[in-house]
Amino acid sequence: MRPTGKLHLGNYMGALANWVKLQDSGQYECYFFVADLHALTTDYADTSNIAPNTREVALDFLAAGLDPQKCTIFVQSRVKQHYELPMFLGMITPLSWLERVPSYKEMQENLTSRDLTNYGFLGYPVLMASDILLYQANFVPVGQDQRAHVELTREIARRFNFFYADPGRPAKPISSEEEANALIDLEKELAEESVLHRHKGTYMKDSHAEGSGTPAPVLVEPAVLLTHSPKLPGTDGRKMSKSYGNTIGLTDSPRLVSEKLAKMWNGGQRGLVSEPGDPERCPVYDLHKLFSSDNILRETGDGCRNATISCTECKQFAALSTSRHLRPIQSKRTEYELRPNDIEEILQGGAEKAARRAEETMVEVREAMGISKVSPFSRLTVFEQYSYDTSQPMRHSLENHKDLWNETSEKVEKFLVEYWKTGMVPSDCVLKQAEDGFVTNRKKRIFTSAAQEGNSGWHFRIPARSFEVWALICWDQSFFVNDFIIPQKFFAQPFAQIKKNTREKEIHVRVWKFDEKWSLTFEGLNEHEEIGHEVVIHVVDPIDVTELISNYDPLR
Repeated sequence: MRPTGKLHLGNYMGALANWVKLQDSGQYECYFFVADLHALTTDYADTSNIAPNTREVALDFLAAGLDPQKCTIFVQSRVKQHYELPMFLGMITPLSWLERVPSYKEMQENLTSRDLTNYGFLGYPVLMASDILLYQANFVPVGQDQRAHVELTREIARRFNFFYADPGRPAKPISSEEEANALIDLEKELAEESVLHRHKGTYMKDSHAEGSGTPAPVLVEPAVLLTHSPKLPGTDGRKMSKSYGNTIGLTDSPRLVSEKLAKMWNGGQRGLVSEPGDPERCPVYDLHKLFSSDNILRETGDGCRNATISCTECKQFAALSTSRHLRPIQSKRTEYELRPNDIEEILQGGAEKAARRAEETMVEVREAMGISKVSPFSRLTVFEQYSYDTSQPMRHSLENHKDLWNETSEKVEKFLVEYWKTGMVPSDCVLKQAEDGFVTNRKKRIFTSAAQEGNSGWHFRIPARSFEVWALICWDQSFFVNDFIIPQKFFAQPFAQIKKNTREKEIHVRVWKFDEKWSLTFEGLNEHEEIGHEVVIHVVDPIDVTELISNYDPLR
């Protein structure tokens, strides 16, 4: 949803309520985001409201029942791939396709106060297509008015695959008939009128299998999931819309709801209280159908037909029913408003998860277009930014390889070192294999080792030999990988001291984290030795290696 401010009942009944049912079904991996980049297409001249409105929409998402434990909730602009894919897809999208989008001329005619003759507004369907294709979505839950956008997305994906699909690519998993039938059953639960529109070719058949002669697509063509949107009129009888000024907000108080409905149009009926009316022609009765109990619905309907109830009373009942429906949403929203840090954590966590999934797609897109050379190993990995503050280091997720966690330490270390070399080290750092690690072009010897997180951090055994650099790779229990590139100046003195005082062939060091600080400790230097009647304790303060995370300068 675009961040235009607090949401109203039309947004809730038209989309949010169905989104919550889809997430609660447990059958699908759902992504929902605040489309702040889309807001720029029309609000570029004054962006002051985009950030606060983004927060309001996020609050309403959570208040309405979207659960970050069941779905992914994020802000569009926080996932950098939403900037990248539109550029690639824009290169292959014909101008005529964009000009024929129904909403293009419609919005230009309706928003006459704004200059919409800009590239961003013309190209917003490409941005929308990218939003969908980044996550290789099988289904897009939209109303009938958005169907054209999804069809354009399919056409763009089809054109991309025509240019760049490789006949040698393995086919993607086939969506089974069982899955399709399960979705249809779910749609029946969402609403009796729901229709699942499945285009021919939505699902990849056996013809895409390797060796069949038909290239397996890079991008999945999504199907339209037509979600039933109940009739919900605004206070003037037209479709509820902020542009018409006829909305009932999700945060409106009972008093405000009552005031708005008191002025609501009744279909031009019942000039006198004694005149009977037809409730099916009255927009107020549409609200009763959605929010009132069966008893109130029956009483107000009969009262209107028999002129035994006034329009004022009917509207009061509708206001009470509507406010009763909004009460739990407003209560949950208030709880989140008191915990702003929780909202930020949810949005940040959602953005990180979305970025991981989106990057999987971008690796394939870049490789297909020949933009960058990606090794077969790194193709299986996911890259993401730990924080959207560029001063923060990069983190890498190996969640797709969590089955390796319980393998032998030797197998895990071999995998992590290979992953580090091919998927984390920048291309301008040329490393050659050597004993216990690698050697740079400048003949720097690098000891390289990897470890999984234990109860007290990450433990490494380093040969008692000289190295110019240590590269210590730490895989944590959340399946994220951090690497520490430690130049000799950080460890030279304590390393020399422990080599002098031990006969061991390996030296034990430990990496550990406390709060946001990372430290390295020489475990062997905490021992003591007796000299005559005196006891000498070898103590070395922990070395702060926080700033050395993914700092590859020593390898250049």
